[in-house]
Amino acid sequence: MLFYLLKSAACLAIFMVFYKYILEKENMHVFKRYYLLGALVLAFTIPLVTFTEYIEVIATPEINEGAVHYIQNVPQIEQTNYLPLILWSIYSLGVVLFGIKFLLNLFKIIFKINRNPKKKSNHIVHVLLSDMITPHTFFKYIFLNKQKFENKEIPQEVFWHEEAHAIQNHSIDVLFVELLQVIFWFNPIIYFTKHSIKMNHEYLADRAVLNKGVNATNYQHILLAFSSNASTPIGMANAINYSSIRLKVFGKQITLFNAFGQIKKRFTVMKTHTTKQKVWLKSLVLLPLLALTLYGFSEKKEIVKEATVIETSQNKVSLGLSETSEQKMYSETPQQKATAEEVAEYNKLAKQINSQPPNKTVIRLKDVKRLRVLYDKMSKEQQANAEPMPNFPPPPPPPPPVAAGTTIKRLPLPAPPPPNATAEQLKSYEKAVQDYKAEQNYTYKHKTKEGKEVEVLVIPDVQDHLPPPPPPPNAPKVLKTNTNKKIVLLEDWYITINNKRHYYPYKGDQSKYYDQYGKEITSSIVNEYKKKYDLFEKLINEEPHYIHKTEKEKKAIDHLFSDLGGMYFRMPKTDRTRVVKPINPISPYIMLIKTNGEIYYKLKSELTDKDRELLPPPPPPPPVSPLVHIENMAKKNALFFYEGKAVTSGEAIRILKSDISLNISTTQSNTNQPKVNITKDPIIIND
Repeated sequence: MLFYLLKSAACLAIFMVFYKYILEKENMHVFKRYYLLGALVLAFTIPLVTFTEYIEVIATPEINEGAVHYIQNVPQIEQTNYLPLILWSIYSLGVVLFGIKFLLNLFKIIFKINRNPKKKSNHIVHVLLSDMITPHTFFKYIFLNKQKFENKEIPQEVFWHEEAHAIQNHSIDVLFVELLQVIFWFNPIIYFTKHSIKMNHEYLADRAVLNKGVNATNYQHILLAFSSNASTPIGMANAINYSSIRLKVFGKQITLFNAFGQIKKRFTVMKTHTTKQKVWLKSLVLLPLLALTLYGFSEKKEIVKEATVIETSQNKVSLGLSETSEQKMYSETPQQKATAEEVAEYNKLAKQINSQPPNKTVIRLKDVKRLRVLYDKMSKEQQANAEPMPNFPPPPPPPPPVAAGTTIKRLPLPAPPPPNATAEQLKSYEKAVQDYKAEQNYTYKHKTKEGKEVEVLVIPDVQDHLPPPPPPPNAPKVLKTNTNKKIVLLEDWYITINNKRHYYPYKGDQSKYYDQYGKEITSSIVNEYKKKYDLFEKLINEEPHYIHKTEKEKKAIDHLFSDLGGMYFRMPKTDRTRVVKPINPISPYIMLIKTNGEIYYKLKSELTDKDRELLPPPPPPPPVSPLVHIENMAKKNALFFYEGKAVTSGEAIRILKSDISLNISTTQSNTNQPKVNITKDPIIIND
């Protein structure tokens, strides 16, 4: 909220500075009227505009100690902050006071209209007051001194001036800015904007009078006469002698602008002539001003793209061919007939089964169920025009009993991959699933109505027996409080030092740390690391061992281990030599996770063959750094190209050192001389 108020105030200030020095003295009052109203609307709208940028997040580097390790952050106790409550209370009090003032002024005007005699002239109503008040206007009502009106002491120019206010509906502008003043009473620029709007109303009324052929000098004398007498009208009305902002503070009236100076400004504007070319030129300057404020004060939002996950499972279905199972599996919304897509799906499946050889039938139970559901959804007309329903054999008989003493070796049910499974682990799991499914297939003999014996291959749907695949990892969320546009911070990318979160950037120098607003933290990370490590070492050396500690104690140690690992791997190499790398607190034990999710620990020497099957595969070797790869290619006498232009190996190394984020691709030519391409653009590899 604070950022929104500051942005809107700065935005309005820029618009008003432009008005003050570029537009105010020009004779283009209608344009200025809409500019001022538009400036108010845009100033409070632009900070609400949000531009969205989609970014892809690279996987976070993890510490691999040969065991699956789950880390949770220790909840932090936050102290109650009373400052927002105090500020909201002050703001609410201001809104109430200014709202009461607004309503009182409105009631005063309505009271004057209802309690005093009125005379109608065309669409204008003259309200005659006994007070010695300056002529002023509120919508179609013009307030005049009764005695002067009856004695015809009010010049015709004054009537024309006030009628211009009424005809041009200037009171709507005033009410609009008065309401904004109630809501944003603390914003001083609102008061200056209100003054500019009312002064421009006077310019418009002055122009309307002069357009009737009135002598400018005589009209100026009338303005001077009315600016030095009578009382001040209510702030919501337009008065002929309006020339200053007056505020009442503790009963004392303070004038912010010199009255004579403002009258003089009105005289100057009366004499000013603005050409059409000048109006167009100054109007065009608004475009870059609008672009500047829109870019500078709008909101920028970054959304992390969801990671693509390889699907390893299909929809679950139950075994059997009963109608009840089909209805449970494919519970569809009732409809009068199948859609075109569903009819096409049915025809494809039915044609595939009907075209099988007559002496051997292959039945996929899942396809049978789907066919019957689709067929039942079709109307009679659709069924008549569709492929004929296949003549399925009866359900398979129960498997024959196994003789005593017979050993049947079956493939084991595939164990689910770990939550952080690699691509190779997922591929291995998919192959095990396919092998397991293939083993469940079986055949039996069946006689048709014609007496022919056919062999039926049954492919059951065993998906219900298989463990579910690991859930897709949640995409990290961008930290919304960060105002530093040079870096991107994520909500979960942080370490805790002295109960304060130190965020490290997704984009930028990862050896630096920032607070939640994107301000760099300059504390010594090496010293903070040593403090954390001393506490970590103390906790893991206390009896009992980590694996026998309480869950609360484990969480505290896990939190420290996570912070230390993150700090260590983001340190420059020179700083790493000054500290000790953290050791997994479960050492010398190894964590094992059963297929049902149960966790247990064993020493390496105690592992059985069954235990070893639960161990995650060893991590792949670390990739060669781009710089080392370039040096290796230089030794092989490779050809180097930067953005399509040939360069030497030395130039290639210098280019890469200056920008480590460049992309590299290496190809082998027919001459066995490698070609290395260095480019800023992404490299697409065609399989």
